Amino acid sequence: MNKRGFTLIELLLALAISSVMLVVLAASMLMGYRSEEKASKRQEEAQTLRIVSERLTHLLRGTYPFRRVVENKPTLYFSGDNESLSFVTSSVSSNSTGIVDAPGLKGIRLFYKGDKLLMQEYLFFSDSLLEPEDDEGVVMLENVKDLKFSYLDTSESEKGQWVDEWLPDEKTLPSAVKIEITIETEDKELRVPPLIIKIEPRERVT
Repeated sequence: MNKRGFTLIELLLALAISSVMLVVLAASMLMGYRSEEKASKRQEEAQTLRIVSERLTHLLRGTYPFRRVVENKPTLYFSGDNESLSFVTSSVSSNSTGIVDAPGLKGIRLFYKGDKLLMQEYLFFSDSLLEPEDDEGVVMLENVKDLKFSYLDTSESEKGQWVDEWLPDEKTLPSAVKIEITIETEDKELRVPPLIIKIEPRERVT
């Protein structure tokens, strides 16, 4: 029986194969890590969107048809266009000690600026709710590529139609508000399913 050691070529081949296997293993581990990182990022984004959606729904479901006489004309404190929305809500924080929440009603302004959805809070009777003095607010959502508010008008038909604007001189609240959001992730744009929030009641201004 012949006994011989490994030749130089065999050693080099063994080292080359081992190196390739190590590279493949490292690449597989890196891909697994990146996949896990992406999955974690997507889960975080989904969680953020869920929280924001729940917050918006909570605020808008509490929409209250507050009105004041302005220049001898009843004015509904609800005003909106494609990029901003101002309204009075009864959805206040019961644990808050802030003056804005104290009356049981507060004014909310939601608006799209830059790549953010922002929110301002006012005393519910404040003129600044309909005529804001600045565009500084609390960030609700970042990395917003596009955002659009629209309003369901059922004054002429039961089915109604979506309109791009709702003015304070309207006699009723819209039946619903639709919020369409597109966010920008690291690798693509994500169009979020439209959030449609029904508003009750549709009370007339008298």
